[in-house]
Amino acid sequence: RRSLLVVGLPLLVATLPLPAWSLETSAEEILRRPDRFDGQVVTLRGVVTALRVRVSQVGNDYYTFTLRPGGQGLTVFSFGLPPCQEGTPVVVEGVFQKVKHQGQYTFRNQIDATSVACR
Repeated sequence: RRSLLVVGLPLLVATLPLPAWSLETSAEEILRRPDRFDGQVVTLRGVVTALRVRVSQVGNDYYTFTLRPGGQGLTVFSFGLPPCQEGTPVVVEGVFQKVKHQGQYTFRNQIDATSVACR
């Protein structure tokens, strides 16, 4: 029975999905070197500013907000309703895109969030 556990546990662990690796960074660093982060999964901290809650043409809730280190900022996009209010510190994880084309729209310096956690 013990040998079954010793053999079975490594096999079970080997079949578990690996987590996506995320680069922990800042909005300032991404804006300084956007080509380095383009298409990468990133994690960063900031404060929710310019929060906008919308409904798409097909009826899906989504929201955007800005993580702004200074004048220029990063836009965070996510489906659903925002878990945080304006002015709340957050931790965001998602894919940074320097330029994103969505239909007739073009977005720049956007993070498509997979996780937004209020702090």
